[in-house]
Amino acid sequence: RDRASAALQPRVEAGIVGAGQATGTGGRKTRRRRGAQHHIGIDLAWSLARGNPSGVAALAPGPRGLEVRELGLAVTDEEILGFVARHLAEHSTIMVDAPIRVPNATGRRGCENLVHARFGAREGGAHASNRALFERRYGAVRGERLVGRLAALGVREGPIDAAASGR
Repeated sequence: RDRASAALQPRVEAGIVGAGQATGTGGRKTRRRRGAQHHIGIDLAWSLARGNPSGVAALAPGPRGLEVRELGLAVTDEEILGFVARHLAEHSTIMVDAPIRVPNATGRRGCENLVHARFGAREGGAHASNRALFERRYGAVRGERLVGRLAALGVREGPIDAAASGR
């Protein structure tokens, strides 16, 4: 590990949420965390073919509320990890617009079925994600691989706690 990520390791309290993961507290009472909340967004390209870029964004508290700190494109996982390392703070939320857990071998995930049932008639359904599709088209589930690599920066996976974030 490089010095920057090693320095962040003991204090980082970050979480990752991927497309299709549940949010909320499940009825539990929670307390708000103290400290400024930083947000990192990744619109993850499912494939690295033809230099297909992922969009990245970082927001941090400023004098007038949340401010955009950086917007960009990243092609490789290393570029995404570098972006995250530059913007990771003590209290960070990383949101990934891509499947980060794909347990099903074929068909759709349960969350995709729910979105399709609710919004499919209005052409708002979700793309099907399954291991056979990802392995055939892309060689792997890129979101799962990225989450594993983010762990080296001290980031843990978990749903956003909507009550604790005040939303």
